[in-house]
Amino acid sequence: MIAVEKWSGREARALREAMRLSVRDFAACLGISDRTVSMWEAAGTARTPRPHMQAILDTTLAKTSPDVQERFSQSLHIRAPRPRVLATSNRPEFSADQMITRAAADSESFFHHIAASAEGTSPVDVLHAEISRAVETYPRQPVYPTFLEVLGIRDAAFSLIKAHSHLPKACDLYLISGVACGVLANASFDLGHLPAAEAQAKAAYSCAEAAGSNWLRVWTRGMQSLIAYWDDRFADAAALAESASTLRPESGSAAVRLASIEARAHARLGNAEAVQRALHRANTARTAIASTEPYGGMLAFPEEKQLFYASTCNVWLPGARRAQWAAHDAAQAIQLYEQAPSHQQRTGELLLARLDLASALLGLGDLDGTASEVRTVLATAPDRKTDSVRRRLLQVRDFITPAYATAPAAREIREEITGYCARPSPRPPETP
Repeated sequence: MIAVEKWSGREARALREAMRLSVRDFAACLGISDRTVSMWEAAGTARTPRPHMQAILDTTLAKTSPDVQERFSQSLHIRAPRPRVLATSNRPEFSADQMITRAAADSESFFHHIAASAEGTSPVDVLHAEISRAVETYPRQPVYPTFLEVLGIRDAAFSLIKAHSHLPKACDLYLISGVACGVLANASFDLGHLPAAEAQAKAAYSCAEAAGSNWLRVWTRGMQSLIAYWDDRFADAAALAESASTLRPESGSAAVRLASIEARAHARLGNAEAVQRALHRANTARTAIASTEPYGGMLAFPEEKQLFYASTCNVWLPGARRAQWAAHDAAQAIQLYEQAPSHQQRTGELLLARLDLASALLGLGDLDGTASEVRTVLATAPDRKTDSVRRRLLQVRDFITPAYATAPAAREIREEITGYCARPSPRPPETP
């Protein structure tokens, strides 16, 4: 595989000519203006593209055919290196991760080529099937591998849009791209990278606009509100949710989710009346669902999730009666989650519902019940250690502190939470 140590205008021009593209077509392939390509080429070796463009050029070269790579190497007098496990310095020329990633990318590219050439199958249909599967399995899979998988789907969809924006299924491509960006936003959020999550959600909303999909608009506004909520920007979270409250999704439960997220933001602001209005809208939207989810899995908002969001609202509002409501809703949510078939388990949400129940029981004076729920989460969470679970554990720990300042059992559970949360965080996503 040919590798370019550092791209300049000279290498960019060689790649364009090897691909036998005009300046305009090459610029479209890279997703940049033809003026930028012309500036690179005019400057030759004196101009180097920015780091993110270096990566795009690497990817473009890697995805070209062997004939194109041969023409490119001959133009620059580069001899394609043969991958070796060990170099003379006894250090790998390519790391195992690099080789595995490159091999997977090549195989995935060839898979798309085969799928697209099969009778009656289009690349759009293939990508739709892939993103549907990723969305369906996300709630019960480790987050980072799913992030990488969806990143590949997004890149493939982006490439098709850039190269074939005139395709009859362009709207479908924008929808697939928006869903992929939405999943990447959720994964970045779960891995504790809120700025990256916001950037992905912004791209998802732009795709929703291009696709003309109210469902994706509403779901993405909910994602943006959720990010603001966990960033302790509760007024922003409420405003983001309210901004899409008049939109009517074509199908699915996105409106239920949006109203439930808004309710939680109002709860953190201490506005009980606004909480009740938002929860009422969520119930109304639930009864108004007329058709199935456009995508299932993590993008759906089932009844049990609505229940645990309602329990969260009451956890954050004062009073024993609110604590009783929270405990009731959280316990009911846990029961529904546990009744789901194994292939439909939503582990992360179940853990958060347990932590709501732990908080509610603490408000009712049941320290033993709180400790039991927390320890169940600590025993299960390593399989699904998301940032929201970590943050929620710390909130429960802080709830315990003032209520049971001297109780040995309280001190033990606080120490267990602190020890768990001090362990290394999940592997962060690479910059897409």
